[in-house]
Amino acid sequence: LNLLLDGVTNSTQDQIFRTHKVSGSHMMVYMLYRIHDLLRTDRSLRHRRETSCTLFSDTTPAAPRDLLLYSFTGAVGQCFIYHTLERFGSLSLVTITVVRKMLPVLLCLFLFNHKMNMYQWSAV
Repeated sequence: LNLLLDGVTNSTQDQIFRTHKVSGSHMMVYMLYRIHDLLRTDRSLRHRRETSCTLFSDTTPAAPRDLLLYSFTGAVGQCFIYHTLERFGSLSLVTITVVRKMLPVLLCLFLFNHKMNMYQWSAV
């Protein structure tokens, strides 16, 4: 399901790059604005989210630093994704994504001699 949604999303973005001549940076900013709008309009969850986030950050002093680092690395990753999509197209991006997801699983299996049954192999 994940790969199917990746394929649909990436091919749609590939088509947008071809027809509207936007850059990867513009596409990323536009997507972030749309996600922000969706999250901002959900007023029923916002109060609970803010309360639980405040409580968590008050009880975990390292959380703001960790969240900032996590946000920074996520933003850098998004820049690479949109740059790859803009420059090389959706097929290259899907190939990179599949290899990125499969390689750690295979390395873990072979390096640590983990065993898998046929049902588990079908998921890989």
